[in-house]
Amino acid sequence: MSLKRRTLRNLGAYSIGQLLATTITQVTMVLLATMIDPANFGIYSLLFVMYTLALNTSTAGIDYAAIQSKDDEKTVLITSSSLRLLWTAVAIVAVISFSPLISEFFQQPALLLPLVVLAISLVVPALGFMSLIQLNRDLRFPQLSVSRIAYAITWSAISLTVAVLFSSYWALVIALIAGNVVVTAIVLYYAPHRIVFHIDKDIAIRLMRFAKFPMMAGLITFMFFNFDKFIVGSIVGEEPLGAYFLAFTWGTMMPNIFTNIVNSVMMPTYVKINQDIGTLARTYLKTLEYLAYVAAPIGFGVASISSMFVATVLGPEWTAAIIPLAILSFVGLLLSITSPAGSIFLATGNPNRTWRMTAVLYLPGVLLMIPAAMYFGVNGVAATILIINFIASLWVLKMATDILKEPMKSVGKSLWRPFVAASVMAIIITLLSTLLTTRLLNLLILIAVGAIVYSVMIVALTKGGIISETKSLIQTMLSRKEGG
Repeated sequence: MSLKRRTLRNLGAYSIGQLLATTITQVTMVLLATMIDPANFGIYSLLFVMYTLALNTSTAGIDYAAIQSKDDEKTVLITSSSLRLLWTAVAIVAVISFSPLISEFFQQPALLLPLVVLAISLVVPALGFMSLIQLNRDLRFPQLSVSRIAYAITWSAISLTVAVLFSSYWALVIALIAGNVVVTAIVLYYAPHRIVFHIDKDIAIRLMRFAKFPMMAGLITFMFFNFDKFIVGSIVGEEPLGAYFLAFTWGTMMPNIFTNIVNSVMMPTYVKINQDIGTLARTYLKTLEYLAYVAAPIGFGVASISSMFVATVLGPEWTAAIIPLAILSFVGLLLSITSPAGSIFLATGNPNRTWRMTAVLYLPGVLLMIPAAMYFGVNGVAATILIINFIASLWVLKMATDILKEPMKSVGKSLWRPFVAASVMAIIITLLSTLLTTRLLNLLILIAVGAIVYSVMIVALTKGGIISETKSLIQTMLSRKEGG
């Protein structure tokens, strides 16, 4: 099968898996919001941030390094897996050691036990690391999609069941661990490996030399997009943090999907064509265009219906989430359209590009969040993230086009149609929402009208080209014939 067809089929399979998994988890999150109060969501937010930090630290960019490595595959897999196990042990010890200090800092004794439990559970994804890298290197994304869907189903079932019994943050903690157990079992089934601890010194040095740049960029980015939870929790309080956590989750939902899809599917593909800059540039710009067609209406649409959505679905106790949700939906849009650039940096041997930008912009951004939280609460923190991320997005897109020897106007050509269509859609939805009462039926009407307006606008702006192009993509993904 040609690389183009295989990539499209992988994108289709992985996208469907991601979208289905996200739909399941987000519907569950809405249900959980009616069962668990904002304060408990606030506590879980702090737990989730600490867990994610430890997980990212234990991975340390080794996954990206192992995927792109040209060394002997078996040795790379064993060495990278051993490094991951070693870093996981360090992360577990660190979290357990610092958990009393973290609990005391936030004056939340409830954080102590779940932090220890989550720290120990880090060993679960580490055991499946070798299999996960193998599946990525072999471009076996349908199997990865199965693991994502299985995680979502497990997480949803466990969290709802425990929430019915206890109505606390433990529902989310237990569900997170159970989901990781299921994912690890599935990837081990599809790509079975014995756990072997052996580190080839030369390969380990090359892996870590490459991994240090995505690791630094990831840690700085993590600080920027998660330090806000610490600031809100310590300055504004638990209940506003719970509302902010849900707003952040829904507002940045799309980059979580697109980053996983693009980094998982496109990065190995970019690696295979990185010697042909012309082909790489065309592939990147087309990826950017397709992302914008999906991300733009969601970003603008969520902002337009945020007030009615919160009032209708969640209730008055979640009112503090309305403005942050509207603001952060644009952050989600910006993160979505910049996600392919990260894969370009890694695939072309430029992993150092991102961390410099993140250091220059995100570290000052973290400091700006403190006065923003003190004077403007969760709304100020959300606005700070949007401003900094807008500047960062322009910078990232410029770096990507420089590497690909493309002018910035090429990015504009890929983005202007979905952005114009989404803007018109948002204006119409906003005006229409002022005429409707807060009811679930009216919310569904707004969503339907938005979808129709956006679709008509896109067809008009592309002069019908989007229809034929979509049909061609679907036929390519479904076709079993060889081709170029």
